[in-house]
Amino acid sequence: RRVLFRSSELFISDNAADRIAPVDIYNRKVGRPILAGRGPGVLAFDSTERPNLLLVVNQGSGDLAIIRISTDNPGLLTMIPVGDNPQELAIKLF
Repeated sequence: RRVLFRSSELFISDNAADRIAPVDIYNRKVGRPILAGRGPGVLAFDSTERPNLLLVVNQGSGDLAIIRISTDNPGLLTMIPVGDNPQELAIKLF
C-alpha cells in the first residue's frame, strides 16, 4: 500500500483490490473507492499547489492511471500504457 496526502484528504492505493481509497481526514470517513487499474502502486499529484489530478502507476497492467480529484465525485479519467512492470513515477513541473 502507498499513501499520499492533500490538505484534508488522504489517498491510499490498494494493490490487492485494484483501487484507490480516498479518506477525509477531518471527518474520518472513507470515500467511494476509485478503480485505478491492475496493481496500483506509486501515487503522485499533477502539481504541488492545487492538485487536480492523481497519477497512479499500475504495476500489474503497465499503465499510468489519471484520476480527476478536483470534483466532488473523483474518478478515473484515462489510462496511458507505459510498458511492462513500471516501478516509479517522475513529475516535471513547469
